[in-house]
Amino acid sequence: MQDLHEAAVLYLDKTKQFEHLRKRSELYKTKSQSVYFYTVSINSVDLVEFNANLGNMVLNQPQLAAKIFQEVVYIAVKSLSLVDSDPLCSQVSVSLKLTFIPSLSSYILKPSQMWKCNFESRFFQFEGVICSMTTRTQYTKCAKFRCSVANCVGALDNSHIRFHAAGVRESQTIRKDFSCMYCAAKLIEDVHHRILGDKLVVQIVHSSALCSSNEVSDKSATRFQSIVAFFRDDLIDNIHIGGSYKVIGIPVKEIKGVITEVFVEVNNIIPKMIQEQTIPPKIQQLLTDNQHSPWEFVSRLVDSFAVYICPSGTYHSLKLAILLSLIQTKEDAPKLNILAVGSSTHIMSRLLTFGAKLVDRSIITSPSSEDIFSSVSSETYGTGVCSVDAGSLALADDGVCIVGEVSTFKRNTIERLTTTLEKNTESVGIPRRYVETSNVEELNIPLRCSVWGTFYTSKTNSNQHLFAHEKTKKTSELGQVFQLGFNIVCVCDGLESARDDLVNAKLASSVLSSAMLPDNVEFNVTNNSVCVEDLKKFISFARNREVTLSKNAEMLIRGYFVGSRRARSGSVHATPMPQSALQTLLCLAHAHAKLNLRPEVLMEDATVAVLLYEETMAIRHGCSVLSVKPTMCANTLTPQDDGNVYQLQTQLIRFCQIHAAEVFTVTSEE
Repeated sequence: MQDLHEAAVLYLDKTKQFEHLRKRSELYKTKSQSVYFYTVSINSVDLVEFNANLGNMVLNQPQLAAKIFQEVVYIAVKSLSLVDSDPLCSQVSVSLKLTFIPSLSSYILKPSQMWKCNFESRFFQFEGVICSMTTRTQYTKCAKFRCSVANCVGALDNSHIRFHAAGVRESQTIRKDFSCMYCAAKLIEDVHHRILGDKLVVQIVHSSALCSSNEVSDKSATRFQSIVAFFRDDLIDNIHIGGSYKVIGIPVKEIKGVITEVFVEVNNIIPKMIQEQTIPPKIQQLLTDNQHSPWEFVSRLVDSFAVYICPSGTYHSLKLAILLSLIQTKEDAPKLNILAVGSSTHIMSRLLTFGAKLVDRSIITSPSSEDIFSSVSSETYGTGVCSVDAGSLALADDGVCIVGEVSTFKRNTIERLTTTLEKNTESVGIPRRYVETSNVEELNIPLRCSVWGTFYTSKTNSNQHLFAHEKTKKTSELGQVFQLGFNIVCVCDGLESARDDLVNAKLASSVLSSAMLPDNVEFNVTNNSVCVEDLKKFISFARNREVTLSKNAEMLIRGYFVGSRRARSGSVHATPMPQSALQTLLCLAHAHAKLNLRPEVLMEDATVAVLLYEETMAIRHGCSVLSVKPTMCANTLTPQDDGNVYQLQTQLIRFCQIHAAEVFTVTSEE
């Protein structure tokens, strides 16, 4: 045992943790303490290489290892006089935080094999997504007891202090049947010295349950079991509902009469390693071949997008909006939320579903739309607080949530979805019976996903500005509701009858051609098309890139925003420009620069952002300050029409000079 103590001292010295102990002790010098809490970080693999016996004890006998480190830390604190008082060993609490454990099958915990681990009091690791979480509640972190016999040594102060141990309930820390270690008399708790901590009870489901690429032959026969986990103290601030984490913990089984409770006491959260992606060779060649134009590369990507659903040149604006939305990460705000409008909701839904599978996580809601939002249920682990069950919006963290056909939603669902999209936050009301124990009346869940939806409208009502048509009262109401919600609206048919006929002919030809192919031959329109796997790798590579905003691009966007607000508010038929438009324009420009793999947002990216947003404004209000007309085909971003885009950019610069001269200033060189 002495060798283990010496090994612990040498390991703490090697990892320079005595300095951390000194800094932690300085916090206790300001006021007297009855207990002292310290944390020791351990990389189990390094510790096994340093001392196999001590490393094996940390992994397989953590409570005994914690006792050894407690004695070592106590001796260090006392011999180095790190605190002003002269504490006892019972006053020092040492928590072992594992930063890494071996990636062996014996240390990996799977929900389906929960009962096979025999609930050994040792560490396991597992990975999953938080699908349910209670509100914050308190537990007893430390309690002090005294012997009931006055002249006993156990009656002295700090003789009996019990700390919460990993993997045990609060009843093991506070009970009325504890006996004195000196005289075996009954112990009495000193309630004035009880120290409380925070805890959360969460349910974690395996990541494959929400993985976009998860292929299950019979989904109705597949069930994913969640794991109940207890997070305490500083770990609470590092998690959120819907987040994916790799967790180290100790499984615990507790029997209460006829009820058996199983949960995991979480020790630490391991940061997930980001896999380094590379550009697929075919896309790299496509990028090299299209450097002569600032828009042609993106146009080629759009042409290769979902060619087996609809051929190149059709649904161009919707495909481009999907790619720009996929490039965003959960740190980007606001999200590019897409509303596809048209009569061919089946094709639009297939395009959205295809795009959602290009990211690691996507959620497609059921037609009832009842599972879109998070809900509140009772918690069954005796905490007395409620549990918040994640809805589709929360589960689609850093991914895509397809809400389906919005035109079929009830009014209260539409209003709640609109509020969520406007505030970029989902609000969950806490029932009154839980407010006193939870100390919160409402729980706000940040929106960390892009929301896509479809909206059905007949072609006869699409040739005028869609949301203000007098004969479609329901559509007009929804136009006002989604004015600040879905910031990208793509109209997919009904603009021009001749163009609709051409698109329908291309779709029919594509469907018939694919239907005539043998079963073992995949449909391919052109040899230059990009396969799905390459497109997925490219999006994963591009979305993690960092881009900066150039001064010219920022000036162009701000000038358009200020000038458009003035021009629209000063017209006879005022069409207001929302305050959120500026952030949406900046997000569009950043996404377009990422899609082009540019390190900086240029004026060309800002021009495309203005073009897409002006199309949305034209759809909503029926007019455009730049005379932009919505289109579903590739009439504005193809290489043959680069001159038209440059002409639009020149027109945009003049517009900014006229309506926002104090914001937009260009030099002769520019």
